[in-house]
Amino acid sequence: MTDPIVVTKEMAQTKQSFFRYIHRALKSDDFETVPDGVNFIDGNRCLEIRLGPEQVRQIALMRIPKMQVTLTLTGYSGDEATSFLKHFDQTYRRGGG
Repeated sequence: MTDPIVVTKEMAQTKQSFFRYIHRALKSDDFETVPDGVNFIDGNRCLEIRLGPEQVRQIALMRIPKMQVTLTLTGYSGDEATSFLKHFDQTYRRGGG
């Protein structure tokens, strides 16, 4: 069995907006919601997503939500993890560019 792949990122999300799109990021509605995130089992692969506390980044008068998100991918090959993370990032991408 391969070691888990752990990725931590800061996302410009609230928990409410994160959960609004999680089914798209996972390409499934078959996941378990837990108080601090999501557990998703897909065959022999397991994904745990843990959400940190909601915070705000303030730039002048602009207030942007942010929170730390930790994804732990177990049973994923390097290519599978890369593909999933690319899709995950695309799902939550905002703005132009």
